[in-house]
Amino acid sequence: MPTTFDLLIVEDNPGDIDLIREALSESSFSYRIAAHTSGETALAYLKDCVQSPESQSFPDLAILDLNLPGLSGREVLEEIRRNSRTANLPVVIMTSSRAPKDIDESYQLHANCYVAKPLDFEEFMGTIRQIEQFWFQTVLRPLKPGA
Repeated sequence: MPTTFDLLIVEDNPGDIDLIREALSESSFSYRIAAHTSGETALAYLKDCVQSPESQSFPDLAILDLNLPGLSGREVLEEIRRNSRTANLPVVIMTSSRAPKDIDESYQLHANCYVAKPLDFEEFMGTIRQIEQFWFQTVLRPLKPGA
């Protein structure tokens, strides 16, 4: 099992990005984190990853917020699933919405899981650690494109 993972974070709140980084900094794994605050830049990053695999590290996992400026998280997820090179990328929706409509739409668009962001600092940190344990220690992920 690799000890360094590539993580794509698509989140418009820089504070939440910092919290995710902080939670993962205590890990026994290391991470190359590509953080994007808009759907457009995240999709451009993924396009670069699949077109020039030597210049970008394709993510092992994406953490995607639904409420983004410009392209919504739903639209980003839809585009990820539409492209055969990114379709198998595991995507965790992590958003503040607990609305049944948002949850259902995310799963209809083939999100791998849906997590509501905790408001409490310790709960937030614990949630990131649970995501890390599940996705990087428990499950077997698909091969990266070109692997």
